[in-house]
Amino acid sequence: MLAVGLKAAEKYLESRKLELSPPTFKKEQQLLAFPLRRFGKVIIQHLTLDDLLTYRTWRSKTGVGAAIINMEMGVIRRILKRAKRWHLFESDIRPLRENHEFGRALTPKEKARLLETAASRPGWLVPKCAAIITLNTTMRGGELKTLR
Repeated sequence: MLAVGLKAAEKYLESRKLELSPPTFKKEQQLLAFPLRRFGKVIIQHLTLDDLLTYRTWRSKTGVGAAIINMEMGVIRRILKRAKRWHLFESDIRPLRENHEFGRALTPKEKARLLETAASRPGWLVPKCAAIITLNTTMRGGELKTLR
């Protein structure tokens, strides 16, 4: 029998290595961190609906948003699908409703203050450049971080 923990996660990740780009693969690994803490020694055949629902509640109480919980549950779902066990839970587990509200745009005064603050110290050249690029291109944080 496979444990949901290390063996199943390693087997799952190994099978996904060829299917995913390196950044997506890394994200998949990161999304497994908390599920492994919770289910590390649970045998897949012993996993219950209550275990999965309790996990979602536990993650929510730690302050994690619905989007992250849904992504973690997605990894759990994919592992269970590979083990031919997801069919036992799929009709009872739906994704959590995510907040799709956007933040507000900075006012011109706020933009000027941001650039002024970023330019106020010589050691803040990288944040200053990041702010300039972001304000001029509307790049998101993940896109900005992968620039070379």
